[in-house]
Order: sequence, then C-alpha cells, then structure tokens
Amino acid sequence: MHPSTTQISAGVIEDNPQNLEIARVCLIHQLHAQYQGGWNSGSSFFAWHSAHSDIDLDILLVDIHMPKESGIKLYQTVREALPHTKIIAWTADVVPQRVVVYQQIGFDGMIGKPINTKYFPLQIQRILAGEAVWEI
Repeated sequence: MHPSTTQISAGVIEDNPQNLEIARVCLIHQLHAQYQGGWNSGSSFFAWHSAHSDIDLDILLVDIHMPKESGIKLYQTVREALPHTKIIAWTADVVPQRVVVYQQIGFDGMIGKPINTKYFPLQIQRILAGEAVWEI
C-alpha cells in the first residue's frame, strides 16, 4: 500500500533557490508532506543522507540541469542509495526526445518546470500510486 499524502516523506535536489522554495511550499502546503530538505547538489544531498540514513524518502524531485552536475548522471547513484524511493525528473527540458531519455534511464516520472500548482498534488499522488506521469 502506498503512503497517503499526509504521511509522505519528500525532498528536492535543485540548484535554483526560487524553484526549491516553490517545490518546498507545494510539498508542505498542498501535500502535507514531511519535507526532509532541499539540496542544491547531489553532494549536499548525500552528505545529508549519510547523516540521516534512517529516514526513508517516498519521493525525490531531481533537477536535470544543474551547473556542476547532471540530474541524469546523478540518477544512478541516487537509485542505488534509495532503491524504493520514487525519483522524479524535474525539468524544463521536456521535448519528447528528452522525455524518452528520462524514461529509459529509469526515472519514475517527470514533472515539468515551472510547477503547475493546480496539477502538482495530483501528479505526485499518481506517481506514488505507481502510475507513470510524464507531464509538463
């Protein structure tokens, strides 16, 4: 059984502070998620994770384009560390050819930027329910 939205544990890897804040507000206020944190890089996420390995994340949004690293390259390391977490590609790069790449790599879904706050809660609920969500 999938956790209800009042119980989900969520985090975001995103280098843009404004996008990070929007995701945080949506996760907390729309989904009532236990927001574990927002990290501006994979290395800052893994520093947190090594100190909090007892915390399971239900969902992790990962920015695809960050200045010092690629969310695509980061995916495999995150997947190994969090085998049961739904890992979502979060990107403005939503042309069909790129979406196919995200699917082939193994992301559990994709949510386009900017977040559509009207649809975001339902997108997350659908992903947690195991539905494939690849939407702008």
